[in-house]
Amino acid sequence: MTCVLASRELGGNAELQKVAHEIRPPLKRWAQGAEVQQVQRAMRALEPDCDLGRSFDKPGADGRPPDGIYGDKTWQAIKAFQVRQFPTHPEWHTGFCGWVTLCAMDRMLQRRASAGGGAAGASAGATAPQLADPISSSCGNGSLPARWPTTWRQVSTMSKSASCTQC
Repeated sequence: MTCVLASRELGGNAELQKVAHEIRPPLKRWAQGAEVQQVQRAMRALEPDCDLGRSFDKPGADGRPPDGIYGDKTWQAIKAFQVRQFPTHPEWHTGFCGWVTLCAMDRMLQRRASAGGGAAGASAGATAPQLADPISSSCGNGSLPARWPTTWRQVSTMSKSASCTQC
């Protein structure tokens, strides 16, 4: 139940790929670096009006880079995204940016880019649509696991073959 991050905003970062492939724990508060910058850019692309506080010197309009610090505002923005995208899974509303959140963000960014919207085509004030199936199962048939993991430790020990309820 992993994904390859392929969107313009999230792809190409080895550390984010490790999170998406469950090799590395999720990004949490006070993490710093290029991977946090990419997550902040992705949030801005998905939800232009989300409040990232001082993550951007000016609210993203002038092209300045984000600060790359997973502070309170980034945590709140990620948590709000999780609440909107995964309303039936409150155990995912952690504010941490792990594989489920990264894969959902990446899928939405890819869909937007393939529809010709991209970050520039996002209308101000528009909220991203909720994904019905945030993560495809490892077998690709789209069925969801019988029990989603609630912690990174559970994810790291979860059997890949047991992830699909129909295989």
